[in-house]
Amino acid sequence: MIDTTNQISKLSKLYVWSICLEPLLFFVVITPSLIGVTSNVSKLLQLLVLVVLLFKILILHAVKIPSPLNHNNKQFFYFFIFITLSGLYGLLSGAYKNEMYDVTATNSLRIMIRPLFEYVILLYYFVYFTIMPKYILINSSSIGYFFKVFTLLFFIVLFTGFGDLLLMKIISGYGGLPRHLSDGVIVGWRFHGVAGEPRDAFVYLILGLGIFILRDMWSGRKKLTKKLMILIFIALILTKSAAGLIGILFSVILMFLFAFFKFTSMQKVKYLIIGSIIVFILVITALLTDRIMIYYHAFLNLIPSLQVTGKIGGILSQSSSSDIFPIWQRWIEISGGNFFPTFIGTGLGSSSVLNNNSINLFEIHNPKSYVVRSIYETGIIGTYLFVYVFLHPIKKLNLFRHEYLYLLMLMLLMLGMYFGHRSVLPYFFLGIVLAVFNTKLSRKN
Repeated sequence: MIDTTNQISKLSKLYVWSICLEPLLFFVVITPSLIGVTSNVSKLLQLLVLVVLLFKILILHAVKIPSPLNHNNKQFFYFFIFITLSGLYGLLSGAYKNEMYDVTATNSLRIMIRPLFEYVILLYYFVYFTIMPKYILINSSSIGYFFKVFTLLFFIVLFTGFGDLLLMKIISGYGGLPRHLSDGVIVGWRFHGVAGEPRDAFVYLILGLGIFILRDMWSGRKKLTKKLMILIFIALILTKSAAGLIGILFSVILMFLFAFFKFTSMQKVKYLIIGSIIVFILVITALLTDRIMIYYHAFLNLIPSLQVTGKIGGILSQSSSSDIFPIWQRWIEISGGNFFPTFIGTGLGSSSVLNNNSINLFEIHNPKSYVVRSIYETGIIGTYLFVYVFLHPIKKLNLFRHEYLYLLMLMLLMLGMYFGHRSVLPYFFLGIVLAVFNTKLSRKN
């Protein structure tokens, strides 16, 4: 789709704000609803965008629905079929049997339908954040408007984050901004601003870095200064986020795997050195962060505790139990010779059911780390297909080799962060990449 007028429509502006506000989880204003989905300002804008599009489709017939089998979408289509079959296997094998189910509980309906709704959420994220940008941000003006809005919001996050830390130092009794408007929970002297929790802020800062690099590729001018990069790096450290460091580690692992299969021997040595430096920095950062070392010492006693009591104690019971029990369950199955669930998974939402049964809760209790969810719910095969969903469209872009490798490394960085902490990040980034280079190609033509 090429817009010869190069004007930005009101729908495009509304859409830009709806996606740019999505990662700013401070603005969560409504607690989980019947289906277990929190609402925020961006969700309300997204609803308005969808209403307008629905009007154009049904009344004006002005919008064509893209084929699920085109080169950008077909890998997701195959992945979705696979995880549907995985869910059927989980249903037949008892993975969705919630031993804590109470039909009289007020949230019983929400717990019952949530696994099915997980498939709807996944489909919605891919359609709204990955497919739609290419069809709404269709000219230079709309792409420029996106970068303008994102940059504005990013600097607001930096200003509120550093300003909040400063105020906590100089004003006695001031506890800082809450993580969400809806709950008022204070997170202490950790950078987060209006990005939500510190781990959400860590992911958002990485997304910002990727978007600014993409902006430079779009404009052909280097606007990402060293001062801004240093400021982002300082903010990343001040989040004190263990999930963020784990996400960086996953990114390095993904890049190593890609380099092993794609690069020459000299390139492999180059990226091995870079990766080793990054890992070294991560280790030093962890050793100098008291909060992360507390988790480290807790993990040393984890396996003996699980083997003896089947329970998780201490700080891990409060923050990491939802990530530990799915891994432990798969390990028990592998030890017993049952490898099938580890390869194909047991369907979306099955990890929450396991956590309910293990922790004796009756709530939606998904793992915070997507890599745990992915391996438990979609298996090793599904996890590989999920990664390929985001790499394949970049491969199909008409790029120079250096642009392709640059974007691929950025996408692996986003996927690694997503594995560490689930967010909108890879869907958001891929959608903007496709919109930017589709418009850039149209502009050249």
